[in-house]
Formats: sequence, structure tokens, C-alpha cells
Amino acid sequence: MTVEKRVFISPADLIGIEYECEHCHAKHLVPFASFDRVLYQCPNCKEGMATASNPNRPEQGDDAILHHFAEALGNLKNLSVKIRLQITDELHVAGTWRYDGETDK
Repeated sequence: MTVEKRVFISPADLIGIEYECEHCHAKHLVPFASFDRVLYQCPNCKEGMATASNPNRPEQGDDAILHHFAEALGNLKNLSVKIRLQITDELHVAGTWRYDGETDK
């Protein structure tokens, strides 16, 4: 017998974009419900974050990619068919999270 563990999420499970500053490692969550701008500067240390131009994709900057992602996610939530996205099961951290949303004690 083979046992396979697979983890899926619904687009509705995704609630925001978390930015992490590469300099000070501060994290800032922007909910999709109020996603109207991209963070170009860390709110904590004022170092640069997202850029208007991306050296890996000169034709499109971080800001455009993030806006397209937020828009696409909104469209995925409104499909006439239900979909789920498979994610890695490495998110389970030492018995502190269960798939039903309850925390282990």
C-alpha cells in the first residue's frame, strides 16, 4: 500500500501579500482586499523593496507583476468551476498546524 500526502488550497484561502525586507527582515502584510499599491520602500528601515524595473525581466517590473498576480487571483476566485492549488506539504511545522485549521496543543 502506498500513502501519499497532498496539500491543496483554494484561491479564497489566499488573503494577502507579505513583503519581507532583505535588509532588516521586517515583514509587512498587504491584504488583497485593500491591495492598491506596491511597497517600494520598507516601512521599518526605509531600504528599497519592490522595484519598477526588474533586471531579470526588463520588460516588466516587480510592481506590474504583483498587480497582475493580485488581479489574476481575484479572477480565480470568481470562476464558474471550483479549483484548488496544490502546495508543498513542507508547511507543516512540528505539530503546530493541522489541516482543519485547528492548532495542536
